[in-house]
Amino acid sequence: ALFALVLVAGFASAVLTFTEVTAPSQVNHNQGSIPITFKLSSDVAETNLTLTGTTSTPTGSFWTGLPLNQQSLVAGVPKQFSAVLNIPAHSSGTITANITVTASGGEITRPISISINPTSSLTVEKTKDVTKTQAGTVKVTNTGNTALNNIALTSTGAFDLAFSKDILTLSPGAFETVTVTASGFEDSNFGDNTVIVTAKDTTVSPSVQGTASFVIKETFCSNGSITELGKGLKIKNVNIDNTGKGTDDEWDILDEVTVEVEVENTNNND
Repeated sequence: ALFALVLVAGFASAVLTFTEVTAPSQVNHNQGSIPITFKLSSDVAETNLTLTGTTSTPTGSFWTGLPLNQQSLVAGVPKQFSAVLNIPAHSSGTITANITVTASGGEITRPISISINPTSSLTVEKTKDVTKTQAGTVKVTNTGNTALNNIALTSTGAFDLAFSKDILTLSPGAFETVTVTASGFEDSNFGDNTVIVTAKDTTVSPSVQGTASFVIKETFCSNGSITELGKGLKIKNVNIDNTGKGTDDEWDILDEVTVEVEVENTNNND
């Protein structure tokens, strides 16, 4: 009976503790990997420690670097360990996780709690060019971790754009593709004519916006440039006849110039 009492007292005196845990108090949703360091100390030597990690929120979070098996401690000497807590992009709220250390005499658990900063952001990407005869598309993406409920699409520039949908609602990480149609070329200039598409939500603070641009090139050809008409066309010959005061290479104001362009279809189709 005396031997049993002494043995129990020996187990009770073994103290395993977290002496230091280093973790950020808050992170951004797109940080991805969060390094965590911690120190363990025991008043008796340990030769078979097991370190495990669990996560509760957000969904999809996980540890790398844990579990660790057959770890040892020298009595009274703190030892540092490290692991990485991973969260998916667009997460929000609070990260809740645990580190548990199991020793011969029992186990201890240290909770981890980290706030995720709310961030509003969006991007606009041109996914298909617009021409005089072809509709284009833009892709609007909510790249933050807060909902955007009033994204307004507008355009400014050398010609008009009509949107298939001009007010969008996007949850974090979601996107929507919008069709754009061009018109109003009466005031277009020769060469590049640019329109800027802006997606903006002013209901969040601070407001967020993104932009993309479309360019339509005005050329001598009524149906657009060779690149707009498609690959497989090649300009074979160009004849210029200036009947005014200038030359074929240098034109004066009010010169009457005739331009003949010979185009070759290098494809097999008509």
